[in-house]
Amino acid sequence: MCQSMESKRHKTRGKVAEIFTLLIYLAMGVCHGVYCIRHGILDQIGLLSYYVLLLVGIVAFLYIHIILHELGHLIGGRLTGYRFVSFRIGSFMWIRRNGKLSLAKYSLAGTGGQCLMDPPEWKKGKIPFLLYNAGGVLMNLLACLVFFAAAFLLGQIAWLHAFFILGGLLGIALMLVNGIPMQVGSADNDGNNIKHMRQSIQTVRCFWVQLRINAENAKNTRIKDMPEEWFLLPSDEAMQNGLCAAVGV
Repeated sequence: MCQSMESKRHKTRGKVAEIFTLLIYLAMGVCHGVYCIRHGILDQIGLLSYYVLLLVGIVAFLYIHIILHELGHLIGGRLTGYRFVSFRIGSFMWIRRNGKLSLAKYSLAGTGGQCLMDPPEWKKGKIPFLLYNAGGVLMNLLACLVFFAAAFLLGQIAWLHAFFILGGLLGIALMLVNGIPMQVGSADNDGNNIKHMRQSIQTVRCFWVQLRINAENAKNTRIKDMPEEWFLLPSDEAMQNGLCAAVGV
């Protein structure tokens, strides 16, 4: 009964997070429209051109921000002793196998990209995890500042001004969606992962184990040849977050 109630609570939180995410993106779109109307951009480029700009801009900047987000994880990881394993955008993944970089295809529901790395050795019951996990949001923040700066430097060209304002606003939306701790669908975002790891050393261990298993798998190491202690079942309490639940599975 308790497990059933907890499962329902998780589903409810997931639905609330999905609605919240949708509202963030809608707010971003409304802000852009209001901005363009108040600054006369819509009058200069026309309604049809604005819709085209909006469509092209959302697709272009979404991919740009996803790439930069994952690059942020990569840089944050490298700065704290992590080693490159794979870098995925959409379904295209660059992975290091046996010292060589190769291109593969892989997709994971609920994610636009993923940067997986081999973590430092587990020492004295801890590893650095904050910069690796927060690196994506920090990179999106940096990109927002660059796009807003470009918008104002190109202020005399209406469609370019609107285009880069859109890029900055979309970056803010992605920062909120990834940075505010929540579970979107079945996946925890970066903020939620950081929150759980700050609360529990067991969750940090689960995070470390997942990355180590993935790194060994990239080396074609069979699961039966990996250390047995990596596969200890987490406690019921720990299994309530995605990082430990994945280890449990």
